[in-house]
Amino acid sequence: LIEELANHPTLLNDDKLKNLLAGLPLIPTQDGNWSTAPNTYWRSDKLLAVLGDAKHLWVDELRIPSTRAVTVFLEALGIRTSPIARHLVERIRQIAETSKPTDEARRASGEAFYLLCENYDDWKDTKAFEESVAELKGVLCFPTDGDREEWHAANRLHAPYRAEGFRSQVRVLDFKNTTRLKLELLAKVGVAIEPETRLVVEHLLHCWKQGIDPHTFTYQILNERAQRGDAQIHR
Repeated sequence: LIEELANHPTLLNDDKLKNLLAGLPLIPTQDGNWSTAPNTYWRSDKLLAVLGDAKHLWVDELRIPSTRAVTVFLEALGIRTSPIARHLVERIRQIAETSKPTDEARRASGEAFYLLCENYDDWKDTKAFEESVAELKGVLCFPTDGDREEWHAANRLHAPYRAEGFRSQVRVLDFKNTTRLKLELLAKVGVAIEPETRLVVEHLLHCWKQGIDPHTFTYQILNERAQRGDAQIHR
């Protein structure tokens, strides 16, 4: 059927018909099932690194004719070459559901989240992105610094920016590549971007009690808050 359709490329000139075909489960996938073109990918090492070996997402090229006409036809129906938000979110949740937060699991989860961040500006106004990101809220699927046993909900974590200045009082999100993070997305899923002044003060007191030299960031943050007239500093 796919070969016959591909031999009539003019079918794709009709947008209504093209959308109909794109919405049908015409694509054989490597898990033995069928899917729609916009929900499948050509399997590649680059995609494997981000999405894992998700066989339900890979086109089973052994079950379709290996002709240029078929390839062009399927790509015209919307087979993807880069991950969409929903599949990245599914990957993050799947990692947390099937593995402890080992170094490998953290790296894999981080790669998926960084891609969400990198595409935030392009995707932020779409319904599909909003619905996908909503599935991360309150879910135990984020790694925290120092914990190799449990995943955590985003709304219980602080962003890693200048975390050395208050680390003893909070759980810090263990995605350390801050240049790839997006503040807006962190806030959207519930991560605290700035620590409360109280937490920074308590960290300073903790360091004094433990005989530890506080990090420069501790004084830096407190100095900024004092300049803003933060009442907790003056107390």
